[in-house]
Amino acid sequence: MQFVSTSAAGTAVSAQEGELHPAPRRLTLLLALLLVVATFVVYLPLRQHGFINYDDNYYVTQNFHVWSGLTWKNLAWAFTTFDVANWHPLTWISHELDFQLFGLNAAGHHQTSVILHALNALLLFWALRLGTRRLWPSFAVAALFAVHPLAVQSVAWVAERKNVLCTTFWLVTLLAYGWYAKQPSWGRYLAVAGSFALALMSKPMAVTLPCVLLLVDFWPLQRYEKNGAGWRLGARILEKLPLFVMCAASSCVTLRAQTFEGAVNPASFPPGLRAENAVLSYARYLGKIFWPSKLAIVYPHPRWSIQLWQVALAGLLLAVITLLALRDRKRRPYLAAGWFYFLGTMVPVIGLVQVGSQAMADRYAYIPMMGILIIAVWLAADVVSSLRRGRLAVVAAASCVALILAGSTIRQESYWKDDIALFSHALEVTSGNNVAHDLLGLALAQSGRLDAAAPHFYAALEINPRDEMAHANFGYFRLAQGDAAGAAQQFKLAIANTGNRHMAAQMYADLGALAWKRRDIEAAKSSYLESLRLMPDQYRANLNLGLMFYEQGDWGEARRYVEQSIAIFPTSAGYLALGRTLHAEGRDAEAAAAYGRALVLTPDFSLAQQELRALMTPQGAR
Repeated sequence: MQFVSTSAAGTAVSAQEGELHPAPRRLTLLLALLLVVATFVVYLPLRQHGFINYDDNYYVTQNFHVWSGLTWKNLAWAFTTFDVANWHPLTWISHELDFQLFGLNAAGHHQTSVILHALNALLLFWALRLGTRRLWPSFAVAALFAVHPLAVQSVAWVAERKNVLCTTFWLVTLLAYGWYAKQPSWGRYLAVAGSFALALMSKPMAVTLPCVLLLVDFWPLQRYEKNGAGWRLGARILEKLPLFVMCAASSCVTLRAQTFEGAVNPASFPPGLRAENAVLSYARYLGKIFWPSKLAIVYPHPRWSIQLWQVALAGLLLAVITLLALRDRKRRPYLAAGWFYFLGTMVPVIGLVQVGSQAMADRYAYIPMMGILIIAVWLAADVVSSLRRGRLAVVAAASCVALILAGSTIRQESYWKDDIALFSHALEVTSGNNVAHDLLGLALAQSGRLDAAAPHFYAALEINPRDEMAHANFGYFRLAQGDAAGAAQQFKLAIANTGNRHMAAQMYADLGALAWKRRDIEAAKSSYLESLRLMPDQYRANLNLGLMFYEQGDWGEARRYVEQSIAIFPTSAGYLALGRTLHAEGRDAEAAAAYGRALVLTPDFSLAQQELRALMTPQGAR
């Protein structure tokens, strides 16, 4: 498979450079191997890292659908759930497969992400090599991408599997499109559409890919210059109409998912504020691509502290670069292609539609930075090709840049070893970071350092008194201190300040548990019922509600909720409760079977063993 442009400005070079002739296959394979080895070496420390308590819990460590691995039921769930405010079934399937293989061994989950990142570097190298016939610039772009510190968040964060997985199918789509462009046919177009669908099912950020294909038509494929006026822009857009229809469908589903889960909150971020932050963030992303320092897991939104002069300067910078790229589009088409690739692929995540509370995120630059790296490398290659001397020095300088980036990446990885290191670093390099304060407080509390945790919870709520996650975690902190009333107050404040269905459901379940502990059964039942109204597929809430009905002697209601719990996620505790309920109803044979199922799941479950032995004795059976 090969797609090339033989007369492109910015692509053709002198025969003396050897770029117009196919490079020896052995050299290409050697460079590909070097990419893979470099990626694995740089990310080797991840094998020692664990999960973090920020989204990893939703995606893996506390997600019972993922725990039960690849089953038909979980596959169906992956395609129908809006959990974590997204529709990305392939991402869920990848997590289920990882759990099937590695369980809660974080090293295996991290290794999968590293493999995908290495594969992405290879695919980028392959796509550029085939599209431009430039071996060394293609390798340089892929190498910089592989070791760039901005990629660390996407690779080191298990919850960001969606990003690296989506990029894999994104690059496969580009390769398939090059194959199609060489000799258009329905079969080849289906390959493009199929790989694009897989990208969308990994992460909806791929919606910009049809527009990227229009840029690829411009450079490096130069399809606008071929076949006369009939193949100009209008025809190229029409050619991609089915892909745009897929984008529209994906966007509707994504907006529905994010609205349903309360991830979109336009009232907190008016349009003018979102536009200002978007312009400023574009400039900041550029800065972090060229000078990747002070990287953090979360950057707090500046809200009303944004200065107009900052927005004006950022806007001026973007306008100047845009004008330069357009002015030089014929002589150096890669400038316009790379620049508009960067601008366009950022659109879904730049904050015009605000999702979450962050100003920007390193993970959002994973795909867009490819465009800037292409510009930087191709400009450098043009400079090198015009030099008669000093080429070796340029190559040495480029190698030094790659090594410096690799060292910075290894250092950035070190902050991801655990929650305390990660959020402590975030507080060192940002200000007003309520999320980092909250999650550092939680990490310290979970490690038993309650005195050290308290100031961080207070700081988080001082910065943002309406931070529902901080209220929830502060509630758990109060509970650890033995202050049940204070915990309940914080859980209620979390409910009052959240628009997230899952968060509210969890808080109601926690309030139910507190009420049950103080033997206020009616309040507990009311809280659990509200929790299940918001989120019916909670196996623990169903089980606890069943146990309360059992205590009250309502066997029918008890069995109904316990059976619902088991249907959602079978546990030995669930089967024990079912056995006791069935025994109370006089259905001893079914009760014995339930105890047996509990022992299959947990062979040394002493309570189930005792109940089964009692049932087998003459006085125990009915």
